[in-house]
Amino acid sequence: MEAKNQQMAYPLRMPPEIRSDVQKLARENDRSLNSQLVQLVRLGLKAMEVKQNAAQ
Repeated sequence: MEAKNQQMAYPLRMPPEIRSDVQKLARENDRSLNSQLVQLVRLGLKAMEVKQNAAQ
């Protein structure tokens, strides 16, 4: 049985220019590429939540 907090691997294809931009951000923020992608997804989800709440 898997632990609830176990992280799942997810292969992600992206255009090379986006990968390059995210790698640059990751270096600037002293993060791994994966950590930077997770942070960007979190920020995007939060922005969507704020936008949805403002529309209500």
